[in-house]
Amino acid sequence: MQGMAKMPRTAAALSMLSVLSGLAMELVGCGGTEGPPPTREVATPTTGGTETGTSAGDTPAPPDPRALGISARFGDLVRAARAVDDTNQAESAEGCVLRGDGPYRLTADVAVAIRPLPEAPEDLDARLRDATSARLFTRWGQVPRVPAPEAIAVVGITGTPPPARTEGAAIFVTDEGIYVRPAGFGAAHGPLSFTDGAGAARATVSGSGMTLVAAEAGVSLAALRDLLALLPPEAHGKVALGVTLPANVTLPDATPIADDGRGLCPDGLPAVTDDAGDPGELTGAAIVGALGPLRQGAAQCMATARGPGAAGTRVGLAMRIGADGRLTEACITNDSASDPALRDCLLEAARATVFPAPSPAGYVDAVLPLTLVPDASLTQALVCP
Repeated sequence: MQGMAKMPRTAAALSMLSVLSGLAMELVGCGGTEGPPPTREVATPTTGGTETGTSAGDTPAPPDPRALGISARFGDLVRAARAVDDTNQAESAEGCVLRGDGPYRLTADVAVAIRPLPEAPEDLDARLRDATSARLFTRWGQVPRVPAPEAIAVVGITGTPPPARTEGAAIFVTDEGIYVRPAGFGAAHGPLSFTDGAGAARATVSGSGMTLVAAEAGVSLAALRDLLALLPPEAHGKVALGVTLPANVTLPDATPIADDGRGLCPDGLPAVTDDAGDPGELTGAAIVGALGPLRQGAAQCMATARGPGAAGTRVGLAMRIGADGRLTEACITNDSASDPALRDCLLEAARATVFPAPSPAGYVDAVLPLTLVPDASLTQALVCP
C-alpha cells in the first residue's frame, strides 16, 4: 500500500497493546475460602436502622449512610444503598462490597439501575416457587434480552465492570433456604440448605456472566456475608447485590442496540485524492511514540462506554496521516463488539492525536489493531474483614 508506515502489523499490535496496558483487567481480590458450613441462621425482620455515633463535641456527627449495625438485615442494606444514592455518594474506594463481621458496612460502589429503589420484600418463597427464571436489570442493561413472562425481576444496587457474557443468574436467600434462578439458559435450584445452596451458587457463578444476589428483608447480613465469602474468586467483578422488584411492577422490554455502521470502513481507507500529495514515510517508533493522547482518549472511551463495547472490544483503527502530522482520514476497519457509540469516541480520540510530520514529506496510511478491556479498578472483592 502506498505510504504505509514502516511498521509490520504484528509489531504495531504489540506496541499498541503495550501502550494500552493500563486498560488490562485481571479479576483478583480477596474472598472467602471453603470450610465447614456456617451455623448462623436467617433472622426475622426488624425495624431498626443504622447504628451511628456522635462526635466528641456537642454536635452529633452526621450519619454515615453506609454504616450498618451489628444485627443489620438485608432490608437495612437496601435502605442504606438508597440513602447513598440519594446523597450522591455512590463511589467507594474501599475495594469490597461488604465489610465487617458485625457491625457491617456497605462498602461497594452503588449503581442503582432503577429509581426509586424499592424496599426489600418481606417474603419471596411463594414467588420463587412460581418463577423458574430471573430477569436482571443493571446499569449495563437487561439480561436476558427476551425474558420469560414468569421471570422474577431483580435490579442491581451495587456496581461491577460490564459483563463479558450475555447470560446471567440470580441467587436468592430466604428464610426457607437458597434459590438459584437462571437469567436465560440454565437450571433452577431451591430451596436448598445453606451448604447445598452455597455449592449451587458457586457452580452458577463459575458458569454465568452477571449474577445478582438478593434476599428477603429479614435475612441477616451475617448470613449474606457467609454466602458471599464462599463464592469462588472468579465471582469478584461479576457478582453484585440486587433487590427483587415487586410483582406488580411493569418493566419495559429491552431495546436492542442497532449498529448503523457509522465509522466503519471494512474495505479500508478511501482512495487517495489528487490533493493528498505524494506518499511520505514514518517509522513505527514515531507513530507509537505519539500515541499518548489516543491512549488517554481510549481509556476515557472505555470508562464512559455503556453499549456492548463496554465489556471489551477489538478494533482496527485505520488512519491517513497528512504531511503536517494530523489525520486527514480515520475509520474503523473491524469492530468485534459492534458498538457505534464507542467507535465514535475512539475516532474522536484518534483525530485529536498529532503525529510527527512524515519525512520524506507526504501522507502515510497506517492501521493499528487495538484491544480494549474494562478498567481493572472497577473490580471489587465481595467481602473484606
